Amino acid sequence: EQGKCWTTEIAVPYSALGVSGIKSGEKWGLQMIRHWSSKKETGYFHICTDGRALPWMFQDEEDFIAGVNRMAICQLMSGVIIVCFILMDNHIHAVLHGPILKCKEFINLYKRLTGKWISVKYGIRDHLKHLPAEIIYIADEESLLNTIAYIDRNSIVAGYRFMPREYPWGTARYMFKERSEIGSHDLTKISDLTVRAKRELFNTRITLPDEWTVDSKGMLDPTSFIDIRRLENYFKTPARYSYFLA
Repeated sequence: EQGKCWTTEIAVPYSALGVSGIKSGEKWGLQMIRHWSSKKETGYFHICTDGRALPWMFQDEEDFIAGVNRMAICQLMSGVIIVCFILMDNHIHAVLHGPILKCKEFINLYKRLTGKWISVKYGIRDHLKHLPAEIIYIADEESLLNTIAYIDRNSIVAGYRFMPREYPWGTARYMFKERSEIGSHDLTKISDLTVRAKRELFNTRITLPDEWTVDSKGMLDPTSFIDIRRLENYFKTPARYSYFLA
């Protein structure tokens, strides 16, 4: 980050400099410029796509299920931590933790894989090619709590007729619930699936952790790849979470 020292190694072939070598006693210099960024290099980031740019990203239950699964797959591929997320008809939101370059990698992967899904299922190419996406640095704890609550409120703002905890395509439904209520009895461990079944369900060759679970409709259980206790600990109590949701 800015203000900290840094090191780098550079290899330049002699041929690129037009010489055959460095003579004994000869001194060489290297001039470098580092461009500082006002954005933090690692931290919490609000990732979102522009809901005004597309009429739809997900049209039916199958699209949403595949969209949730891609969240998990992109997390594995990019190495970021997903704190929370929500999928809406025409856009997505997520809070990620990690290096900003990895967060950019995450959203680019998500757009690319979603575009591929749309191309195969609907025969529409480049549907997401020019979809704008924002990566917004979250500067402090208060901003983090407000951002999570804003994401969880998205469903009711968009006209969903029930509370955020009832919306099926986000993490709000898992907040401050009895552990026994989270998940369902029809979950299957990834380790119990064949290689073929995993590829057919998730359209990826990425190795999923054996302890993750998938429901009877083929959706990865978000509690497998989201740390719900950590998410709850940001708010500490249900009352405080409700306060931020209001």
